[in-house]
Amino acid sequence: MIFLSLGTHEQPFERAIDLIVPLAGRGHEIVIQHGFTAPRPIDSVRWIELTDYATMVELITAADGFLAHAGVGSIMTALLCGVTPVVIARDPERGEHLDDHQTQLTRRLGERGIVVELEADPEQSESQLAVEAAIAAAARLRGISRGPNPQMQAAVARASERRGRALPARRRYLARAWRRRRRLGERETVVDRGNPIGDFGQVVAGGGGIGGPNPGRPNGG
Repeated sequence: MIFLSLGTHEQPFERAIDLIVPLAGRGHEIVIQHGFTAPRPIDSVRWIELTDYATMVELITAADGFLAHAGVGSIMTALLCGVTPVVIARDPERGEHLDDHQTQLTRRLGERGIVVELEADPEQSESQLAVEAAIAAAARLRGISRGPNPQMQAAVARASERRGRALPARRRYLARAWRRRRRLGERETVVDRGNPIGDFGQVVAGGGGIGGPNPGRPNGG
């Protein structure tokens, strides 16, 4: 079973679905937690709008491959389950997010072998090969880890606690930015010049933030 999670971010993420749906025609069972992205009339795909944490954990651990947008919550949950996620970052230039923090987070964690980054374009003929190669790479890393890593679990727990303190302020910031875009009627990209990967990247990936710390602006997924 292949499980794709798009989280709870309000902007649609059609590109991720475009990458995964063709796998249904190759004999894979596909489950997609689609959130605010509209489901499609495809009988061979199981669609779940939102799910509780226990069901999320059950799906991740049962899946042969887990793919997700680069939401901190999705990545944290996979790591706590001892699963290496294949991560598809939302692109603000495509209207998939307000800023590029997901791209920077994915790149940072991918460089350290914590996640497998997937940058395939569904319009390219080789995209399906890239998807299957990413799933295979994640499965190899999962086999090496042989289940949950206590040190990783402790790091994720610390990051989660810090993120929980910063998240409300960041959501207010992104909500203001979204309202500004709607008011201006432009596809303006919101540039967050703080540390785009926040405490999660600092604690799990190690080292400081890409853009340096900015106490005045919270960070998160």
